[in-house]
Amino acid sequence: MARAKTAVKISKPVEKVVSNTLKQRGAIYGEFIDNAIIAQGLKDVVRKEPRFQTMPADQREAIDVIFSKIARQITGDYSYDDNFHDIQGYAKLCEDRILTTPSDEL
Repeated sequence: MARAKTAVKISKPVEKVVSNTLKQRGAIYGEFIDNAIIAQGLKDVVRKEPRFQTMPADQREAIDVIFSKIARQITGDYSYDDNFHDIQGYAKLCEDRILTTPSDEL
């Protein structure tokens, strides 16, 4: 049996905070739907490759997040340096794990 959906009431102050956050993010990253279309397209390309599924979870996740950051660069403010900072961070996390973990444990 299907459960009826119930709307969750959000207090006005929280609703305003969320609304303001969405406006701020939209100004930096562009429209969410545009970002999602580009990010999912990039992710679909690599997910079709058989080796992608054999990669460690952290490396697959880093690729996913990096593609999301790239999509934000394309749909939003391409000069927003934080996206590039985040891309470097995710790459560094994977690099550090590769350098400190025996290859048969990756």
